[in-house]
Amino acid sequence: MKTLAAIVLNWNGLSDTRALLGTLRNCATPEGWRVHVMVVDNGSGDGSATALAREFPEIEVLALPENRRFAGGNNAGLLHALGAGADAMMLLNNDTEADPQLFARLVLALEQEFDLQFEPEEMDQMHSISHIINVLENKLNHRSS
Repeated sequence: MKTLAAIVLNWNGLSDTRALLGTLRNCATPEGWRVHVMVVDNGSGDGSATALAREFPEIEVLALPENRRFAGGNNAGLLHALGAGADAMMLLNNDTEADPQLFARLVLALEQEFDLQFEPEEMDQMHSISHIINVLENKLNHRSS
């Protein structure tokens, strides 16, 4: 079974994040996949991390000790998901709502369009978002030539 990591960045946005997580609960999980929802709490001071962990026990809350801003918070989530063995990852803003077919459509697009496999040495290079982007660009450029 493959894992799709859905990463949501939160910073003092408890109300918005609650609403998004409610819509994610209604998303269909594609056959052969499991969805792992992770909220990266970017050093919130409003009690978000504790409240979300209590109210949504099925999700993982990665509580950062400080606000690493947009890129730093998302990088932490992506690196955590990679380390946990995610096969695919998506980033969601906490002030959005998910269509019930979001995961199914994403996985379908990935399976049809982006059948990318990584060699172990390429995975070793993926220690920051810029390195992940470089590896992906190299793969895509190689496929199109």
